[in-house]
Amino acid sequence: MVSVFIKKLHEPPSILDTVILCFIALFVVFDPLILSREIRIFEVGLYLPCADAIFKGMVPFRDFFYLRGPFEIYGITAFLALLGKQLSSLYFYFYFGTLLTLFLGIFIGKEMVRTRYFLYALGLVYIVKTFPRIAFIDWGGMRYAWGLMALLLMCRFFKSSRMKFIFWAGVVSAMGLLTSVEIGIYAAVAFLGASLMGLLWRLESRQVFFQSLLFFTGGFGIIFVPFVSYLIYVGAFFPYLETTYVVTTKLIVTVGHHISSENISSFQDAITAMINPNHALFSRMTPAYLYIFVLIFLMYQFIKKTCRLEHLCVLCLGLYGSLMYISAFRSICGPQFEMALQPSKILLFVLLEHFYFFLIETKENLCHAPGQVILKQQGAYKRMIRFGILFLLGAFFIFTFVPCVARLHKRFFIFRAVHKISKKEKLDSLMFFSDLPHQKVDTPRTKGIMTLAPAARDITEVTAFITAHTKDNDIVLNHPQNAAYSFFFNRPFVGKFPVFHLAWVKDPWYSEFMKDLKAAKPKYIIWPKQLNRIETLSLLGYQPNVLKYRAILDFISAHYKVVKVSDLSLIYARQL
Repeated sequence: MVSVFIKKLHEPPSILDTVILCFIALFVVFDPLILSREIRIFEVGLYLPCADAIFKGMVPFRDFFYLRGPFEIYGITAFLALLGKQLSSLYFYFYFGTLLTLFLGIFIGKEMVRTRYFLYALGLVYIVKTFPRIAFIDWGGMRYAWGLMALLLMCRFFKSSRMKFIFWAGVVSAMGLLTSVEIGIYAAVAFLGASLMGLLWRLESRQVFFQSLLFFTGGFGIIFVPFVSYLIYVGAFFPYLETTYVVTTKLIVTVGHHISSENISSFQDAITAMINPNHALFSRMTPAYLYIFVLIFLMYQFIKKTCRLEHLCVLCLGLYGSLMYISAFRSICGPQFEMALQPSKILLFVLLEHFYFFLIETKENLCHAPGQVILKQQGAYKRMIRFGILFLLGAFFIFTFVPCVARLHKRFFIFRAVHKISKKEKLDSLMFFSDLPHQKVDTPRTKGIMTLAPAARDITEVTAFITAHTKDNDIVLNHPQNAAYSFFFNRPFVGKFPVFHLAWVKDPWYSEFMKDLKAAKPKYIIWPKQLNRIETLSLLGYQPNVLKYRAILDFISAHYKVVKVSDLSLIYARQL
């Protein structure tokens, strides 16, 4: 019975196995309290006013600033059009995209491992370790899904040489590029790097190489060329290029997180964190060792002349994953790190499986050694290898599954709910900040949303006040930390920057914003009573920002006075 079960586990994974794992993923991350969480006002403020602007006929980059690619904000707008102009629609957009990354990772794992045993192990660890339990409703989502989708198609291509897969990989890579520029670039680098090595290792002919390059470029161009033509036609292409360049080169320095202890800012910092187990970021640097092992593994296969097409998949995933991981250095304690772990978790199990089969093959070779080969020594080797296999499986279980089970109980609603029910406790305690009072946010665009009582009252009061005292086209200025209020009370923002501190990234943008502010003289200004530490660092951690912030405060002081104080905000009115 046991031998039959073990034999089943060593069979190649099937599509049924991936479907089962996808249902497990859906079960693990299911959260009926998705609408009863803390509203991260700054995060949702990056998207909601911009989606609202599109509904009003405005074009991204030409008419308003957007932080990432146009396909992201158009995707969000599509969800709002389909599900309603509600905060909850944004939550479901990101929830859907994040869940899709879990499904895609499982399918990629099926392409890369040889046994269902390792696929199930991979799937459990991948789900538990890489799901961003806090940011999954207002960050990430589809921009990471496009990259994984491209990798899946590339793996299918490298294993089969069927051009339709690499064509669609080009299509998806273009979608990724226009959603978040680094995703498309990393996917293209992964394909080109793996293809070139396939040519060098003589796993692909020159004809296949150039043909695949042509198909990838064709698929990429089918999406990229028409959309760029559209941007040129509406006058948004050059603003898009400018925005992309400025954001990728200056954003982190100007308005990033200025907390050096939570970031890797140089190669020297990375090496220091890697080699010092006592370093605060040492655990965050352990994936670097994995990528070093991947490189050694591929070099070993090349030297032994045992390279196969499946190794191109390993290289492809390694290139993409390492670039993602290095990108996460800009905020290595943020959710970027968890998403950057997705390719590395797959690669970890691929390497473990190769080592597992290496031990088994070595043991079998000893069993079938010709002649009377020093039987005593042969038996000792067999015992050592058998011990090595058992040790690997034991360590694999202890260091992989035990932490996963612990994390299931701590992080995921279903398992915490079962624990509460078993102790006959109420499920209300599973809400975020359950020890603090919550209430519904009573505005037309926050139906079904419940959050911390002070924030709920503030959004409700401010929205009611602005709606009662302004007309639909009256401009209202919101502080960067509450830019989402523009969406809640459905009023236009000042100039091109709904989150106005993003204009500080480039001095001409700042000058343009101040010109628009002075020309618009908004009837009301919404300002927070106080900033928390992170918000203060983000706004004022870069010294040149302080002068710009003071200029806006001086403008407010000269022309406005406080007319209402809510739980968290000050409402300023223009003085005639």
